[in-house]
Amino acid sequence: MSDNPFSEPDDSDRTVIRPAPGGKRATPAAPAASFNQGFATTPAAPMPGPAMAAPAGPGADRLTMGGSPLIAAAAPLLQLLARLRNTMSQPDAGDLRERAVGEMRQFEQAARAAQIPMDQLRPAHYALCA
Repeated sequence: MSDNPFSEPDDSDRTVIRPAPGGKRATPAAPAASFNQGFATTPAAPMPGPAMAAPAGPGADRLTMGGSPLIAAAAPLLQLLARLRNTMSQPDAGDLRERAVGEMRQFEQAARAAQIPMDQLRPAHYALCA
């Protein structure tokens, strides 16, 4: 009786593994070059610390996108989506809903101010809500 759970009762064929032709592996001719060979070993100068920036006002974290005024109007909502995806903890659903509704209203206002036709605004609004 065989210890192989996959063997069949009348199977007398065995797998034969033959070594690859060529024999032993070749040894490297020369040792590998040192990592620091030909370079200075002095440490690099430390990077300067972050500069203090002026406090950001409301809306300073908004991304501005060029190209289409419709995309520029939708940029804050797309940023919200990206930040939501990268959060480590689950945000408060009520606050998130209020913020999303507010951002949708701002999107509509920005799109109307950019004179985007309603036949383009409606599908974009629907896509952002979805």
